[in-house]
Amino acid sequence: MLDTDRRLFPNLFTIEEAQEVEAAPILAERLDAFVSRFGRLQDTVGDKLLPALLSALAETLGPTIDNLDKAEKFRFIESADGWMDGNAQTAQPGGARVHRGFGRAFQRLA
Repeated sequence: MLDTDRRLFPNLFTIEEAQEVEAAPILAERLDAFVSRFGRLQDTVGDKLLPALLSALAETLGPTIDNLDKAEKFRFIESADGWMDGNAQTAQPGGARVHRGFGRAFQRLA
């Protein structure tokens, strides 16, 4: 995602740019591409990676929200509620965040 971010937005994405999205079709296309890719990444992490990681830690899998609560307990993500809110806002510019806690999870497995 960092490579995509750097390629699509070589400079810091500012509030001023966000306000100009409707009048700038190339910027709108770049933003749409980034948000779409991030949404797919977040779905993959929540639906595939997190259950696999919890299984590797001998945790019982449950519904997504329960798995996210466990991920918060292990400090893989900052907040299960924040993850769900971010997932709901993925289609909105600036609504989603990358969660960095999974790096710590893989270190625990090593």
